[in-house]
Amino acid sequence: PTESVDENGVPLARDLTPGDNVKASTIITNHRYPDEILIGTNERDPQIFDIYRCNYQTGEKVLDTLNPGDVVGWGAEDDSFTIRSATVKNPMDSSSTVRIRDSIDAEFKD
Repeated sequence: PTESVDENGVPLARDLTPGDNVKASTIITNHRYPDEILIGTNERDPQIFDIYRCNYQTGEKVLDTLNPGDVVGWGAEDDSFTIRSATVKNPMDSSSTVRIRDSIDAEFKD
């Protein structure tokens, strides 16, 4: 679309964190999906970061993966570009657990 580039064809900057005090954390890219990024933002809850799938050309952003509250890191499967792993931190001993799921519709398992 012409509105996504300036008069020299340079892509325009797009605010992916609209709203007061909204921050971004994880940003995942994949060369197989050149128009999409996965981005973690705290727009739903200021304390946690959910993953949104964003078309950076149009700015369309949809919730991809809901953070249950204890996830501190995410991993995407390369071929499908879906969130398949979630890293959680144990507050008692600072140990980490990686949860995995078989598909975008499956539950995470320790």
